[in-house]
Amino acid sequence: MNKNQYVLTTRFVIYDNSEIIRIIHEENGDWQFLGYEEDLKESDAVIVSLGEMIDFDNSLNIVDSLPVGKQAVRTNKQSPWYIYDII
Repeated sequence: MNKNQYVLTTRFVIYDNSEIIRIIHEENGDWQFLGYEEDLKESDAVIVSLGEMIDFDNSLNIVDSLPVGKQAVRTNKQSPWYIYDII
């Protein structure tokens, strides 16, 4: 895992402490870390490093085992992660 790789998240996660409930590991190797918010706009996007995200929330260590083309989803921070294909 390259902790210096950039990831896409939202201002709600970074600045408003919205819980991360969905991690997407895209086919091209990019990452997205998303909270509860829907109908996001481009202006809501924040780019940080993978290492910063893991430091921000240590329950994100699942990224070590999340293959390309998969997503991890949970109900809230205390819930277990479930792995699915990206739809």
